Order: sequence, then C-alpha cells, then structure tokens
Amino acid sequence: MARGLRFHGGITGLCAAAACLAGVVAARPAAAQVTAQTLIGKAVSDDSQNQEVTGAINRFRDRDIDGCRAILERVKNNNAKMPPPGVMMAMLWLSVNQLGPARGELEDCVVKFAKDPEPFLMLGDLAFQERRITDADMLFQQATRLAAEFTENPKRKRDFDIRCNAGSAAVAEARKQWETAQKHLKAWIELDPDNASAHQRMGIVLFQLSKPQEALEQFREAKKLDAKAVQPELAMARLYDDAKKRETAKKLIEAAIKEAPKDPAVLLAASQWYLGQSDLERAKAIADDALKLDPKSLEGRVVRGAIARVSRDYAAAERFFYDAHVQSPSNFPASNSLALVLIESDDKDSRPRPTWRCTARTLRSRSTRSRPWPGSTTSSAGARTRRRSSPRSRRTTPSPPTAPTTWPSSSPTAASATAPARSSRRCSPTSRCSRRGPTPSTCSRSSRRKPADARVHLGSGATGIASGAGMVRIVIPRAGRSAPAGGAGMPRRAARARLRARIRSLRSGMPG
Repeated sequence: MARGLRFHGGITGLCAAAACLAGVVAARPAAAQVTAQTLIGKAVSDDSQNQEVTGAINRFRDRDIDGCRAILERVKNNNAKMPPPGVMMAMLWLSVNQLGPARGELEDCVVKFAKDPEPFLMLGDLAFQERRITDADMLFQQATRLAAEFTENPKRKRDFDIRCNAGSAAVAEARKQWETAQKHLKAWIELDPDNASAHQRMGIVLFQLSKPQEALEQFREAKKLDAKAVQPELAMARLYDDAKKRETAKKLIEAAIKEAPKDPAVLLAASQWYLGQSDLERAKAIADDALKLDPKSLEGRVVRGAIARVSRDYAAAERFFYDAHVQSPSNFPASNSLALVLIESDDKDSRPRPTWRCTARTLRSRSTRSRPWPGSTTSSAGARTRRRSSPRSRRTTPSPPTAPTTWPSSSPTAASATAPARSSRRCSPTSRCSRRGPTPSTCSRSSRRKPADARVHLGSGATGIASGAGMVRIVIPRAGRSAPAGGAGMPRRAARARLRARIRSLRSGMPG
C-alpha cells in the first residue's frame, strides 16, 4: 500500500497523464459545460455564429438530434471556416460519454470531408485512449499529411499542427522511441512555446536520453508557465526513483522541500516518498507540517492516516481516516482504509462484529418444535386449520419483543384453541412438495411453514389478525362497502381509532 501511495504510478503513468493533459486525447466536457466556444473556438475568433451554435446545443440537450445537425450544417454552409458538422456532433456525443454515436459521426465526416484532418485527429485520440497505439499512429500520420495541405483556415491549421505533433510524440513515448518523441515535442514547443505540458513532457524525454540537466531546465520552464505544475526537483526525484537511484532521489526530495517549504503538495509528495522507503519518522514529520499549513486537506489526512496505520498506531489512523471519510464520503481510499484499520485494530470495541440477522419468523419457526403455535385452531378431526389474512390488509403493526404466545380475543374460537407442536395435516396435492407424509416431520417443507394466524373480530366490520410471526395486521373495510359478518361498515378514520385502542389492549394482555 505504501508503494502505491508513493507517486501514484511510475514514469509510464506520468507520461500517459502528461499526454492526456496536453490534448493528445480530446477532453470530454460534461454536457452542461459545452458552449459555442467549445465547438468553434479553435476555428474562428469572432462570436457572430455563437447564437446559432448555442441553439444547436440546446436542441441536442432536448434530444432533437436532427434539428441540431440541421443547424450545424447551416452554420458550415454560411461560413467555410467552421469545423465540419460531423466533428461538432461528435464533440456533443463525447460530452455525454456516447462513444458509439461519436465514432459514427466521425466515420461519416471522413467520407464527406475527406480533406479535413480533424476527424482523423479525433479518431487517433480515441484510439490512443484505448491503447491501440498502432491505429493511433496511422491516424496521426494521415492527419499530418492532410494538415500539410490544409489551407481553408490558418487558425485551424495551427491547431492541427500542434495536435499532430503532440499525438505523434505520445505514440513515440508509448513505444519508448525517445529520439522520435523529442523531434515532435520540439516542433510542438516551436508552435506553442507557452504550453507547460509540452515542456514537462520534453523534460521526461530528455531524462530518458541521459540529459538530466536539460530535463531540469524544461521542468523549471514549465513551472514558470504554470504555477500549478509539479516542482522541478520533485519531478526529477520521481524520475530518479523510477531509475532505482534512491540516494539521488532523496537529495532531490530534500531540495524540493527546501525550495518550497510552504507548499502542502510538495510536502505531501515528499511524505509519500519517505513512506515508500519505510522512513516513518521522517514521513510523519513532513505530513504533520503539511497538515499545519492546510488542516482540511483531504489528501493530507489520507497520507497521515496511512503513516499511522503502517506504524500500527490504529487510534490515530482511525481518527485521520474517519475525518477524511466525513469530509468526502465518496472517497474510496478513505473509506476502505478506515474499514481496514477497524479490522486490524487491537481494541476489541473498535473491531466490527458480525451481524446475525434473524427475523421473528425464523426465531419462532425454530421454537415451534417445542411449543404450540399461537392462534392455531383444531378441527374435530384433529387436523390443524390455518386462517389466512384478507388480501385487502394494508396496515401492519409490529408486536412488542415480549409478545404472548396466545392472543386474547373477543372470538372464543381464535382465543381458546391451540394446536399441538406437530400436526397430521398432509401436503396439498397441488404443492411442489414430493413428500406427502402424515406428519410435518416427514415433509421437506415443514421447516419453512409459517406459523398460523389468529383472526380477531373487532367489530364495526374490521378484523385484526394476530400472526404467529409476531405481527398484528388490521383489515379495515372501505366506507360505503358491505362489511364482513360481524358488523356494519363505518368511516375509516373512526375504524382506525377504535382498532388502535383494541390493539393496545391486545398487547397489554387486557380484555378490550
């Protein structure tokens, strides 16, 4: 676990992440974030077509796909500098994570706009994202050839050249062809010198070409362009660590801490590195400093909890992971680590206990072998008869934990007669039970039989059913309908009030 926390993956993961961030793989914004600039911002600078494009986006959100496509085709016919309609439709489909329709739009666009490089670039992006490196390479090469001949829109041509070089560099990095990657990254930086991701990736490639000083300069340039970029010394430490040069990596880690002592991100990265090296004291000290700078840092709490767990300080680990879980309940590392800490804890009160779920029906079915079922009645022939509830029962009221074995009732038949523990009733001829023995002991379904129900006539057309499973059900006839034998119909509100009083008396064991 400590190793996994260390740098969130090795240099291969860092290269892939840089490639994605650099725009090699087309971003998929959420549907609510798609705007007119998302679709046409890289093609035109004016906003004269924004209103129409916004209308097309609204049609797409309303699932009027044909209307959206018609508006985009009209926009393309009115302004040749616009992207093809299929490209814009594919962007909309990707914004809602619909890869199939997006790919179909791009395939149609390749046929209708055969000289436009953008469909090939987007297909190459998708292929690279799916790790189909050879397919991505062929698509980027075709896009490069078409971009060289493209003259419709200079702004789009510049964007095509950047994306072609970025994509080809990503393919070369995935194949560890560092010289080829350097050539494409150099062309990319010449086209867009202010792109921090390009400099970061160039630094990685130069390190792989055994040029660490030049790589450090590229990381520093990226940090100047983007304040959120990784600290240069920290980036170099990651590369040396992947190269199994731990001492050099340690020196660079300390240099990064000295260079940015007030940056919580740098301190947490250094703490994770020391945790991976099993230097728990140093990792704990650095993590505590990071939490002092940002006490509400989610990552800081998770890292500090991991250090405490490895140190077997389960009380501290539980506190940090619990705080992280409360701060972000959907954070899997926090919730999973909290569960593991509770399992590994030496405190018996903190250990989770197994929960045995037994329903009242299960408990009572086990006890029916030694005592009669409540509410059962016996016919003159000795066979037990079970009275089932009406299908119109709607109200259920659970019985108290200490429910009596027999229920008092105004009906002498239901209250006085009880059945023996074993009866001689045979299985029904239409049942699925293959054993039709004379007693439940020879029947495979006897252990699953429900206890009998006792029906209590409460008057006013209502019936209370005391179930052997420990439940009290009330059957109330609707107003205006004929009531069962034993009473006339009455308003439901009055029936409910009367039945509640009757049930209370039944529970207390007192006559109603």
